Amino acid sequence: MNTLIVCATKEQDPIKTLLYASLKPLKEMGIKFHAEFYTSNSKGLSKVYNDTIYGDTSKKGTVYDCYMFVHDDVYIDDAFVFDKIEDSFQEYDILGVAGASNPEIKSPALWHLMTKKEEWRGAAGHFSPDNSQIAITSFGPMPAKVDILDGVFLAVNAEKIIKAGWKFN
Repeated sequence: MNTLIVCATKEQDPIKTLLYASLKPLKEMGIKFHAEFYTSNSKGLSKVYNDTIYGDTSKKGTVYDCYMFVHDDVYIDDAFVFDKIEDSFQEYDILGVAGASNPEIKSPALWHLMTKKEEWRGAAGHFSPDNSQIAITSFGPMPAKVDILDGVFLAVNAEKIIKAGWKFN
């Protein structure tokens, strides 16, 4: 699976991000993927992500099977993440780590504030302040179909979303 990982960060140097630190060992293991860091970013994430897929920053002539949109403070600690995503694309076209069903769209546009707690799904890990421990927050059963996803980690089936004209908003 030809994958592009996209990260928009305010950092001037991607090496300073937790995401970059997590990708380095994956590369060293010979796992193949591409990563694009938009540094010193001041654009909205929707603009960066849509431009990556459809517009100014898209890689002309490069075809990706998967776009992963990941926040700079995410640490990917799974050498099989790409295999798991590819397997999950058999059932879902857009994947995330946390989300919910039946949102009431309102401001602020935060998935966990627009939904009832019993509709939450997924989980996320959080480092302790000194990075010595990881706590897992479980939001609900997974895998599960949801209507809204947290944007911290999203993987999209490129062929399906492009064919559907699907965009971030």
